[in-house]
Amino acid sequence: MTLEHPPEHTVPVPRIRSYVANLDEQMEGGFPEGSVVLVCGRPGSMKSSLAYYMMYMQALNEGRRGVYLTLEQGRTSFARHLAHIGLDPDASDKVAIVDLSALRKSFGDTGPKGDTNWLNAILSQAASYKQLFGCELVTLDSMSALYSLHSFENPRRELFHFFEGLRTLGTTVFLISEMYDPSKEIFARYEVEDFLADGVVHLKVDRNNGESNLYLGIVKMRETRHSRNYFPLIVEPNGFEVVAH
Repeated sequence: MTLEHPPEHTVPVPRIRSYVANLDEQMEGGFPEGSVVLVCGRPGSMKSSLAYYMMYMQALNEGRRGVYLTLEQGRTSFARHLAHIGLDPDASDKVAIVDLSALRKSFGDTGPKGDTNWLNAILSQAASYKQLFGCELVTLDSMSALYSLHSFENPRRELFHFFEGLRTLGTTVFLISEMYDPSKEIFARYEVEDFLADGVVHLKVDRNNGESNLYLGIVKMRETRHSRNYFPLIVEPNGFEVVAH
């Protein structure tokens, strides 16, 4: 008599909720914990706001600590922008906003690009915050700004090691990535970042008849059965929402 082996039970993947209304249901409850996720879109598509909102809501609802590293905008300016869309950076002490000026004080530079290896500097800073602050979430805003600081000799090799370094942090990481050509789905400058990332969230601006509408699509998410549709994204004073059909 042949004995059938019972079906193996898969261990549920721990998830990080986005707290975007109707979105988590489209990706089995949220982002896989410890993922490195690109948040991509054209300028003005609310990438930074969305990434901060997800960290902010995690802090308020689940007590998770996070660090938002902004390489393009000063902390004061970014805080004013957040307040304008209804997010109070002072509502929780669990999300730290660290800007480039603070990082330069730590690592220094001697010219337009300086002599600092900024890929290693970012990894070192994130690791320090995890150790000292206990953070579970990190956002880097943005990859384009990082590229303007760092002198690449071999982008593919260096980015591979950068993404692997981010994974070894054991935190969930959001990387803001600018897309400049609306006719092509090139999610980052070197066209390798989306392969290296565990997930890709694409914010798309649709301009018709003088109106601009935002859409959100989950292009890729490892360890996840997810919808591949693009959903209208609504930004309200009380939060973000996708309109799921």
